[in-house]
Amino acid sequence: MKFESINYKKYKKNHGRENQFFITAYVGISLIKSTDDKPEDLSTSWNPKSIDSTKIESKFFIQKSSLVYSISAFEAYLSDFILDQVLPLQSEPVSNLSEVYSGKSLFRKIEVLIEHFPDLKNKEYFLFIVSIFWRNKLIHNSKESLSGALKGELRKYSQDFLTSYCNLDIEKLINHYEAHDVPTFKETLSMMTNLRNFASKIDEFFTSNLSIDKYIAHNITKLINIGKIKKFDLSSNRDNKTRFWTNIFEIHLRLNVNDDVKRLDIWNDLMLAENREKVEHILGNILN
Repeated sequence: MKFESINYKKYKKNHGRENQFFITAYVGISLIKSTDDKPEDLSTSWNPKSIDSTKIESKFFIQKSSLVYSISAFEAYLSDFILDQVLPLQSEPVSNLSEVYSGKSLFRKIEVLIEHFPDLKNKEYFLFIVSIFWRNKLIHNSKESLSGALKGELRKYSQDFLTSYCNLDIEKLINHYEAHDVPTFKETLSMMTNLRNFASKIDEFFTSNLSIDKYIAHNITKLINIGKIKKFDLSSNRDNKTRFWTNIFEIHLRLNVNDDVKRLDIWNDLMLAENREKVEHILGNILN
């Protein structure tokens, strides 16, 4: 059964409209003609020496800050997903992944993930690496160069980038990076989009290989342990019990209770559970 993780759904809900906000800010800056355009209810002084120069620098600021924010949001999703879902549900322990994902280096996190799961080395991965390098250059004035191998991989997907990223020109992107420029409006927007696309690819890769019953059991157990589920409405009234479990699945697990879910063994077992002890027994049997 195909599904998206809780972590990815939260990430998508909280950050899925960032491109729109970025474009809106860019449009707003573009429409400024003079200091008279400052809203009357904006209580601050604003008297730039040059409107045109201020607009240019403001756009650069929006481009840099939007890219940095989007990368931070991606990292928060990735670390939570790997630590909360992937590692606990792997059939075999993955060496050093837990240690790396408890650390701070996003580049290291991705490189170790790719070492263990090379199928994730796709076009989104290669553009993601450029995003990390560019973030580091903009914020930390780092000197990472794009290796010949990385540029070769980017060029290999150049037509795909043109098609799927609204005419993103990879050759120009490489040249802008090597010239130490701020990424253009188009490049920033494309890298922000790519972060969400890469998150989707990672999520799909792992969820497609997870047992849905184990995934559900793991997350319900976690909800019980942290006190999110305290009162169990397991009365003999089937409608009440259906409402109770539907609430758990749809609100807490963010899984739509459709016919596919109702065919799952775990759904039917939970619907037969008469008390909390029986629920915990069902969950334990699935996880052990």
